[in-house]
Amino acid sequence: MQSVDQSLKIRFDFNSTLVRVSIADVTPEDAVRGPFSGTEQTVRDLVGQMVGTRHMLLRKLGAEVPNPVDGIYDGVSLPSDTTSLPALTTLHDAWMHVSDALGEALVHADEAVLGKPIDESIPMGNDVLAALRFFGWQESYRVGQLGLLRLELGYSSIQQRYYDSRAVDAA
Repeated sequence: MQSVDQSLKIRFDFNSTLVRVSIADVTPEDAVRGPFSGTEQTVRDLVGQMVGTRHMLLRKLGAEVPNPVDGIYDGVSLPSDTTSLPALTTLHDAWMHVSDALGEALVHADEAVLGKPIDESIPMGNDVLAALRFFGWQESYRVGQLGLLRLELGYSSIQQRYYDSRAVDAA
């Protein structure tokens, strides 16, 4: 019997929180700036890519939700041309939307959905559950990239932002 284990739910939920707190204090100017020459991957690029991946997972789970980043990368030669991408605040809202929807979809995912074959070739198997496991792992890697970008741009670490947000929530 296949099911979404608690650790996978926790990983997606924790990543949701880390991305949310990581982008809350990034200025619009820094969201589109690479740390070195300015042409590397940006905070806005990473968040947009993670939103797109979560939407893809939602579709695999059978959720009928609109893609909040549908078409935003069309015609954009990343990473140097980011002028046509939406503002980080728009991507933040999209992140919250797909995060809430994914959390709900994971709760209701049944064996029939999780066992459905997928077209992608991934190292962890060939069904929806394998895709969730693989892309959950990949997303955690991207959250780490986001943390590195924050530090390179002069912001505090994701860890510090997370603990600060927990202190505010507890107050």
